[in-house]
Amino acid sequence: MEAKVEARDGIYVVSLAGQLDFESADALRVRCRQIFTDKKVIFNLEALNFVGSSGLTPFLDLIKDMKTNLGKNVKICAAQKDFVRLFETGDLAQIEVYESEEKAHNAFIFAQFMTEAEKRADIKKERSHCCRICSPHLPAESRHGGHRLGKSR
Repeated sequence: MEAKVEARDGIYVVSLAGQLDFESADALRVRCRQIFTDKKVIFNLEALNFVGSSGLTPFLDLIKDMKTNLGKNVKICAAQKDFVRLFETGDLAQIEVYESEEKAHNAFIFAQFMTEAEKRADIKKERSHCCRICSPHLPAESRHGGHRLGKSR
């Protein structure tokens, strides 16, 4: 098996090609655990033409491990139909599988954009109140009485 790694926009794409057997899957598992501890990773399985049953276990263990440690920072793309079924069951059901590398990449970018937009919205919401006492999260009787409009109590 051949594994090629490329980085784009802070997202690492691991493109696998050839046959995935025990030796290659285990070596991949060890390297990925060393390299991708806190990274966004896409596994592109488009050129993977054979997965031996002995190679399947270490690869699935790697995906589970990364999913547990990285959360939503692991995605799969371009997997063959039989392989996709494995990700639709059990512990792997939470792994996001995309039909193309571009769609997986865009999902990371969109999620990052939404996170940044949510942070900006929270900051804007915080700034819309003169002080923490006027926050709409507090009961009305706990807030100042209209001092934002220049009124005094």
